[in-house]
Amino acid sequence: MKRTPTAIGRTLSCLSTFCAALLGAVCLMSVSSCSDDGNATPPFTTEMADVQTDAGGRLAALLLDNDTRYVIENQKAGYKPNTAYRALADFSIQGGKAHVYSLMNALVLKDSTATPMHDPVKVQSVWRTQKYINIHLSPRTQGGRQYWGYIVDSVTESALPDGTPCRHICLSLHHNQNGDPESYTTEVYASIAIHSITDIGPNDRIKLRINKAEYEL
Repeated sequence: MKRTPTAIGRTLSCLSTFCAALLGAVCLMSVSSCSDDGNATPPFTTEMADVQTDAGGRLAALLLDNDTRYVIENQKAGYKPNTAYRALADFSIQGGKAHVYSLMNALVLKDSTATPMHDPVKVQSVWRTQKYINIHLSPRTQGGRQYWGYIVDSVTESALPDGTPCRHICLSLHHNQNGDPESYTTEVYASIAIHSITDIGPNDRIKLRINKAEYEL
């Protein structure tokens, strides 16, 4: 996916960790738009990715949603050791390694079925990869705390045309505006890890509802 995309475990306590992204476009890392030798930045790609740190708290590897893994050549320290961050990454591949220009925090949504809320939010795009359902949102905020997750609305037993059993899983976006005034628009990227959906099977079909729109995934 080039530049910005055009289309977009169960625990409740984790919702509070989602709020930092609503304070603005929070970057894990930002570097100059020019290379060290003064040359212009080469063409780069923007993709959602898992960013892994090493034992020393340095950015070490970029794992794309298709399971391609690149060592990060321009590492930066100061992060929690041996941790994976979800991020929107601007990067180029140079000599088989990833040169990362910027990383924006992305939310990893958890199951919030026990406390469902559907406050409206503008959706830019939704898209599915091998491991995630990714969502680009433009919520309105005044810098307050909002809460995010996903809700399992229904699970229906079904079958494929050849008789193979499957299920239709209907999800919706959990969004609690939490009284945060809608003063200005910010950008939020979020992901649902497909493996986190309870008892998900390889033949199951997923539908995601946000506001009144539905996305077949």
